[in-house]
Amino acid sequence: MPHRSGALTLPAPVPEEGESLGDPAIDILAAYFSAVLTAWLGDAWIAVAPGEPVVRTVYKHDPEEIDFRSNDLPLLCLWREGDTSPKNLADGYQEMESTLNVLWVPPPAPQTKSSRRHSFLSAFSKAIALAVKHERDPSYVRASDPSSAEAAYFGSDVQALADIDWWRLQRVTRVPVDVGDGSRSYPAYLATLLIGETTETDPAAWNEAEPTVIDANMTTGGDSPLTTQRILLPPDADEP
Repeated sequence: MPHRSGALTLPAPVPEEGESLGDPAIDILAAYFSAVLTAWLGDAWIAVAPGEPVVRTVYKHDPEEIDFRSNDLPLLCLWREGDTSPKNLADGYQEMESTLNVLWVPPPAPQTKSSRRHSFLSAFSKAIALAVKHERDPSYVRASDPSSAEAAYFGSDVQALADIDWWRLQRVTRVPVDVGDGSRSYPAYLATLLIGETTETDPAAWNEAEPTVIDANMTTGGDSPLTTQRILLPPDADEP
């Protein structure tokens, strides 16, 4: 098997049309949150925005970096903000944390309609929190889910499909989204999540097992008695 970091295998596969480059977990999470928001908030949203879905378009990038059209709204955007330094769990295993942004951008509306929509932040916040807590919902069933019988009843397990070890909602807040040359600004809701993923090393990359590197402080005497040496221990001591 290849090396694996979360849902990504390395060497990275060539993405198919519509898939994310180098981040297959984003495809799964985007479909999950879009389905849940539609199932839980769609009817309530239509009451204040007749004829509009709660999610019309899904982007997998920061909308401030790539311009979008007004008729794409309401818009759901997912992207990673960055990864932290990996933590070693054991030989061949590391854990990495990353920040995931889930942004919902509604269309602009006259002041009278905007005032009715203002409190929708609470519903969005609670829906995201529950989606993170439950990790699945019958509204989201992935066609390639290996647990198809279970998924048809309970919904697909999004953490298992996206190879996420754990996730935690940090905050939900209102933010402005400025696009183009900054002349257009849209009020939006931003949910920030922290995600943990495991990196697994393929032992076959070294034919048998991963070699071990030890950093050791050696005493040599003299004016600078300590020096750091890196020692490579191959899987088989008889190997050159």
